[in-house]
Amino acid sequence: MLGAMKRLHGALLVGLVLGIYGVAASACSTTDSSTSPLPDASHDSRTGSDAPPGGEGVCPAAVVSTLLEWKPPTKTKDNACQQDDLDAMKEFLQKNASSTNEEFEAFVKNRDTVCHDCMFGDSNAATWPAFPVKDNKVLTYNIGACYALVSGKESCGKAIQNEFDCEFVACADCTSQGDLDACRKKARTTVCATTDNATRTECAGIAVKVDDFCGSVFDSVRVQCISLTAEPSDGGVKDAGDGGG
Repeated sequence: MLGAMKRLHGALLVGLVLGIYGVAASACSTTDSSTSPLPDASHDSRTGSDAPPGGEGVCPAAVVSTLLEWKPPTKTKDNACQQDDLDAMKEFLQKNASSTNEEFEAFVKNRDTVCHDCMFGDSNAATWPAFPVKDNKVLTYNIGACYALVSGKESCGKAIQNEFDCEFVACADCTSQGDLDACRKKARTTVCATTDNATRTECAGIAVKVDDFCGSVFDSVRVQCISLTAEPSDGGVKDAGDGGG
């Protein structure tokens, strides 16, 4: 089972929330992003007994892909959040680059409880919002929700999310951006090969427009908490477009 994400190193929380993961659903290809994060996750439960020897610092580490969690996305709650809320959240992250997940959630809750309750929810529920929470910690950033809702194909969203989690679990011990990029690339052909192949299989034939709508967790917030048809505006894929493909 996925261990709850505890913290990200410094400004890299901003990179994960605002940046592009780099899974192109229509082409089913993966690309690296210059804004990729370094999650400091509790990931022991996702690594197998057959992990490479050496303990900490092994990149990529083995991942038990069958333990990568997924729940279908929570249906859209129109206007639970407003575009102004998303803009304020992004501004908060940019100004508070070392924020933890908990500090970010507190900011959202203090701003608007309705929006907060749409964005954050119990990971044990039947469906997942953009930020599923387990034991009072954000479990993962649910970028797959956007792909599932916009494409209408839950299996595509699941594949995208599992690949996202697999890469960052496998590379959680990397200590530099260069190491992380190299680790993610290697993971796709080794410990995350199964999940990487699934994105190509499950997302085959998805309309190109999905890539214009999805790519970051804020895109999931937009389609789950504002409107399924809302165009990206100063956020999500669009404002991070210079960071990846």
